[in-house]
Formats: sequence, C-alpha cells, structure tokens
Amino acid sequence: MPTRSSLEAVFGPRVRIRAIDRVSSGSPGSYRLNPEPGFFRTVDAARALARRGVTLSLAKRVVERMMEGRAADLDVPLVEDRDLFARDLAELGVNIEDQPTPAGAERARPRHRPPLGQEPFARALEP
Repeated sequence: MPTRSSLEAVFGPRVRIRAIDRVSSGSPGSYRLNPEPGFFRTVDAARALARRGVTLSLAKRVVERMMEGRAADLDVPLVEDRDLFARDLAELGVNIEDQPTPAGAERARPRHRPPLGQEPFARALEP
C-alpha cells in the first residue's frame, strides 16, 4: 500500500475545498464535456462545475470520467454566460458542446432541486 508521502510525491499535496465562489444567477444548460489529451487540471475543473451549481460528488464523477479520456454529458444548473463557461473550461483542458435534451429523454440532473409536493407531482403526471 502506498504511503501518504509517496502519493504526495506523485500527485502533489492533498487539496481541500472549503469555499467555492458560486455563480449567483444563470440559466441551466446541457453540455458534453470533452477532455483534451493530457487533461490533468481535475480540481480546478471540479471547482468550475461546482461554481455553477453542480454538486461536488457529481463534479467528481464527471472529472473521473474525463480523466479516463471519455466525454461526459452533464446538466449544469447555473450558467451565467455560455462563452465564459466555455473559456473557463478550455483553460483547464476541457472543450464543451451544447447538448439539446431530446423530448422524453432521461438525463442525470443535480439533486438540489426542491422536490414536488404530492399534488404538483400528481398534476405533472396527468396526460
């Protein structure tokens, strides 16, 4: 089993995320995140996603997928400006593509939305 010092030698010091300056308003968007070869700015990428309302656990899963060299589809709750979001991620080695959500498609969404009460839920299911 590797020791803490050997892990720090390979990956650098342990990073703790204490406070994230979150975006105060924006519009939701669906994106495909494509990592560039050699993508390594994982913590910064997770912070960029968390700033826009993505939970840290979901941001971690997305970043892990990109570390494997695979694209990740993601619904981002608060994108203040699409071009700014694209520039922020491009600086970190990630390119984005807009992903329209097909009618009736199920997509992973962050869980921070308030749940519907019983009556609004029933109305949403009515044909």
